[in-house]
Amino acid sequence: MQEKIALQSIHKLTTEEMIQIDQWLSVLYKTFEDLEYPPLHRVL
Repeated sequence: MQEKIALQSIHKLTTEEMIQIDQWLSVLYKTFEDLEYPPLHRVL
């Protein structure tokens, strides 16, 4: 019974971490994109 609870908490933590990593990757990708192609260049 205790093992199951431990596994569930581990899984929950991993899922939350994955979401955080996903958000960080999105931010990093957008930042990189802005450096490569500044917003002004995209409009023109």
